[in-house]
Amino acid sequence: ARCAAGYDRTARIWSAETGACLASLVGHGDEVNACALCGDRVATASTDATAKIWRADTGALDLTLCGHAESIIGVAFSPTGRRVVTASMDCTAKIWDAATGRLEATLEGHDDEVTDCAHARTRVATTSADTTVKLWIVPPDDARDLVVRPARTVGDPPHGATATSRPRRGRGTPQHQQHQQQLVPVELATTLRGHKAPVFRCTFARDGARLATASGDHTAKIWDAA
Repeated sequence: ARCAAGYDRTARIWSAETGACLASLVGHGDEVNACALCGDRVATASTDATAKIWRADTGALDLTLCGHAESIIGVAFSPTGRRVVTASMDCTAKIWDAATGRLEATLEGHDDEVTDCAHARTRVATTSADTTVKLWIVPPDDARDLVVRPARTVGDPPHGATATSRPRRGRGTPQHQQHQQQLVPVELATTLRGHKAPVFRCTFARDGARLATASGDHTAKIWDAA
């Protein structure tokens, strides 16, 4: 099956063999910017500042992820499907528990909108309009014994700011933000510099050892992600 996101506020799941539409995902309040498919689940990201997780076989809505302050323009599952990463125009990325919808970490440090994200077994990548790519170290997505830590924002603060969430005006709903706990210890591994224009997309190799990025500077780059 394949998933496609649309400006008509829906996403659709299609049969890769026949081209038939298997399900329509209706529920976002604005255009759907990105989608990701993992097994029997689909994640969608929208300009309405939410992400949603759906059942791929029925199109039923499982979870709505609230916490970003502006449009979400990238979404990715971890290899096992246990986590979802979202990338937002509020200059942050967030890691969520895909089963419960609990916010596990906020990744901050980019100076402009975060355009895309990818999750390998022990790495998360984020791309940004600030022309950089960041690699974050996370516990294996199949780890079961994670230490619960006090909530915090992870990253290198831009322009000397402190590593805390920056208030932003946008479509987010702060009353629904879930900052009680950070369940995954995350560290910024490195910032990749080399593109000369906004970086729009990223994807890991299957083994997570390499990362490919695509940029508005008319180039793509392959990086050592280890």
